[in-house]
Amino acid sequence: MVTGQLTFKTTDGSFDVAAGEAFDVPPGHIPLFSAGCEWVQFTATAGQRKTDKAVQRNTAAAAGTGDHPTGQT
Repeated sequence: MVTGQLTFKTTDGSFDVAAGEAFDVPPGHIPLFSAGCEWVQFTATAGQRKTDKAVQRNTAAAAGTGDHPTGQT
């Protein structure tokens, strides 16, 4: 975490990550970002593709469109 704070809700509960801390979070989490939150994400390429697709689906669902921003499913 570079700046700010990030809270993750998981099936096991929730936890906070603050500036200067590293974190590893399992699939199925819900991130809650604080204003000005900045982080750096490191993920293996295959894992990142899966993560990107999930983020796109969840973002579209939260926007209520059901659309996939990249046109992929």
